[in-house]
Amino acid sequence: MPLLTDNLSNNDKILFADWIKVRAVVHDLTGKRPDINGMLYLIGMNEFGTVKEFSKEEKQDLMHIGLCTIFKDIFYKFEYKDEEGWLHFEPITDFERIEIREQENLIKEKVIAYFKSNNLIE
Repeated sequence: MPLLTDNLSNNDKILFADWIKVRAVVHDLTGKRPDINGMLYLIGMNEFGTVKEFSKEEKQDLMHIGLCTIFKDIFYKFEYKDEEGWLHFEPITDFERIEIREQENLIKEKVIAYFKSNNLIE
């Protein structure tokens, strides 16, 4: 049986391997292996700077902060941090115009870059 990565390009193989590293780090920290939304939530919570019990709406806001953070200066521009600590961003360009598969890979690349920039993976 061929490996899952046999038909992938070299760039896709690197992305796959780095994504596995990120998921392993998060699993070691949390005991869970989150999907992309979970990763965005964790990044948003890290940027927010507080760990607490969040409402469903706040969790969605944290995922948005995570997305805006990894795409800061590409698709979003940081505007300000309000008195409660919530980060606010303005869109620079339309992220939704990118094809869905390409969006997923781009998000993974940026999540990996975030983890690398924070010295969580090599």
